[in-house]
Amino acid sequence: MKILLLLLIVVCCPTLFAQKTSVKLQLTKGKTYTHVLNSQSEIFQRVNGKTTKTNMLVKATITYKVKSVKKDSYYLETQYRNMNISIDQADGKNLNFNSDKPSDDILSNFFYHMCRTPFYITMNSLGEISSVEGIGRLVNNGIKGLDLPKEKVEQIKASLTDAYGEKAFKGNFEIITLIYPKAAVELNESWETETAIYSKNIQATLKTNYHLEQSGEDYLQVKGESEIISNQQMEASKLVGSANIHMSLDKNSGWIHSAKVDQIIRIGNKEDENYSFTKMKTTYSDK
Repeated sequence: MKILLLLLIVVCCPTLFAQKTSVKLQLTKGKTYTHVLNSQSEIFQRVNGKTTKTNMLVKATITYKVKSVKKDSYYLETQYRNMNISIDQADGKNLNFNSDKPSDDILSNFFYHMCRTPFYITMNSLGEISSVEGIGRLVNNGIKGLDLPKEKVEQIKASLTDAYGEKAFKGNFEIITLIYPKAAVELNESWETETAIYSKNIQATLKTNYHLEQSGEDYLQVKGESEIISNQQMEASKLVGSANIHMSLDKNSGWIHSAKVDQIIRIGNKEDENYSFTKMKTTYSDK
């Protein structure tokens, strides 16, 4: 009778025996991890009632070498290995910038030096970046030797810092690193994360609800839905948006094998003379 009762419990109440899975970063000292990024954007802008469309393609490779592991913290030597940006403008002109070689073009030359200057980040097992060191040196190296008036050089430095400095790096990369739950989870169990998005003209918060979709022999499948909430009060500069995220993680290290992020971002109101709407599709892989 006791055996029959036990069998009934197992059949009728499988959730009592549901297996929890630890989903977190478990990186190895001395090992190098990689992000290969490809991003396609369609940007619709209306300025003073006139609407234009711009297409932008960004390709980049970034490596992270684990220099030390302390308790729940990783100290990573981080370096851009290549950077390529192409822009199809509304007027039909195409712009291309890349890190392949020194260039008379300011942005390409910046990318060239940027991809030869390591910097250092400290990140915990939840993917939260607590510090970014040396990224100022990256910017300084990128503008070194510009034959321009000092005031112009300072303007360029400020713009590049806004785009590639500590706050921008942290905000951009926590989108795909600050993804891990604080405790082990079951299949289809959900958790929430929150990170700040930063640029010169935008301050917003990205709130994401993730759930563990699948657990394989050597991978974990994670799905997320995000809401982007503006931290700005002025209606004309308010940003709203959403994102759908699909990720495949290495089961042992927690590092991203592959990821796909679909984002929609709107600034301002549709009825206003000044308004922008961006659709962005970004993929990441570890090779």
